[in-house]
Amino acid sequence: MGFRFRKRIRLLPHLWINASKSGASVSIGTRGLTLNANRQGLQETLGLPGTGISYRTRRRPIGISHRPIATRATPQAPRRGFWSWLLGG
Repeated sequence: MGFRFRKRIRLLPHLWINASKSGASVSIGTRGLTLNANRQGLQETLGLPGTGISYRTRRRPIGISHRPIATRATPQAPRRGFWSWLLGG
């Protein structure tokens, strides 16, 4: 098992900078509903506080895709996260 490091610095209420061994990120939200942005994209987390139950979605930044070019020709509906669902977008 390897060592882990994480430091969370509160900037404002509901706004943090997170630093870890793998890099830095910014989080905004409250208990149960958080949006995190780092170099790999956005991560949305919806949880039930105090239960340990949560649902997490990840989105890659625009322009980054790991799919082969041949499969991009097929149009697909965009994936909706809970922020889009919550805001009705």
